[in-house]
Order: sequence, then C-alpha cells, then structure tokens
Amino acid sequence: MVFCMWPFSSRKSERDRILESLLAADVKNRELEQAIRMKQSELEMRKLELEYEHLEAAHEEKRRDLKFKDEMRAAQRARAAGAREQKARKAQERAAHGNNQGCRVCSEPSYAGLTSEEILWHHNGHPQ
Repeated sequence: MVFCMWPFSSRKSERDRILESLLAADVKNRELEQAIRMKQSELEMRKLELEYEHLEAAHEEKRRDLKFKDEMRAAQRARAAGAREQKARKAQERAAHGNNQGCRVCSEPSYAGLTSEEILWHHNGHPQ
C-alpha cells in the first residue's frame, strides 16, 4: 500500500499560510498599537508644552499687573506728597501774612458779594 502525503502536505501548507497570516496580522496590530502609543505620547507632550506656555503667560501677566500696581502706588504717593507740600506752603503763607483779618476771601470764600479786586488781592498773596 502506498501512502500518499499529498492531501496532508497541502493541508500543512494551508495551515502554515493561516499561521503566517495570523502572525502577520498580529505584527501589523502591534505596529499599529505602537504607532498609536507614539501619537498619544506626542499629544501628551504637546499638551504639557501648552500648559507650560499657559503658565508662563499667566505668570508674565501677573508680573505686569504687579508692576502696574506698584507704579500706580508710587504715583499716588507722589501726588499725596505734592498735596502735602502745597498745603504746607499755603499754611506758611497764611502764617507769614498773619490772620488776614482784612481778607474777606479768606474769611468768607463762598460769599457772593466778593469783588474782583478782593479776589485778585487774595490770589496775589495779600500784598501790603
């Protein structure tokens, strides 16, 4: 009896082809998974970069706001110092000219009957 291997050999090659196609599909799936992981890593890195840029921008904006507030405080202090100096000068002028009993502008600044000569004399510093 002659035993023919032909039908079995074709089955073996068919089985080999199926295994090869399964292995090829598995390799392709692994390559796709690797590509997906790489893309996810890139996206995560980009997300971190954007978050870092956002934090830098927020820090820069906060720094500018603090600088602006400091400048405004300095300007306010300068205006207050100027007002104090002006008030002190007026007090010295009043002290230098005495009580100014004869000046109706000093004693009654809202009086409607003040004359232009009285106002001018008052603004010129009560000259004698």
